Amino acid sequence: MGEIKIKQATHEGSIPIVDGGVADLSFPSSKTRRGRVQDNGTIAGTLCTSNQLHQIKETKNMGLAIRKLTPKECFILQGLTAEDVDKCRAVGVSDSQLYKQAGNGLSTNVVQFIMEHLKKAYKPNFKTTDEIMSETYA
Repeated sequence: MGEIKIKQATHEGSIPIVDGGVADLSFPSSKTRRGRVQDNGTIAGTLCTSNQLHQIKETKNMGLAIRKLTPKECFILQGLTAEDVDKCRAVGVSDSQLYKQAGNGLSTNVVQFIMEHLKKAYKPNFKTTDEIMSETYA
């Protein structure tokens, strides 16, 4: 597969992105904010209520394929489950409202991280999830 580049106001004129990576394409006609890419697309940018995060893939026959993330994928990026989206849909919540909920929500894993570190401030022997993971994968 060839290299995928997203136009951006950089010296090179574009930012490379890995196949399957994520880019924020909120401002396609802007001269400075056309496509925002973090860490070559391996990190999803901030979820906004308008959901302009897109996955970019290079396909064999069609070249680049760009698709908008689904509400389910946005919920998962926020640390929620696919079942949470199914429950919301069951009570009649529309996709546009699901995007807004995901964009306005706090990432559950970020809240967990903050709370664990607050607990560690009071109980120094407490092991946080990031400490446990760093020991596991060291």
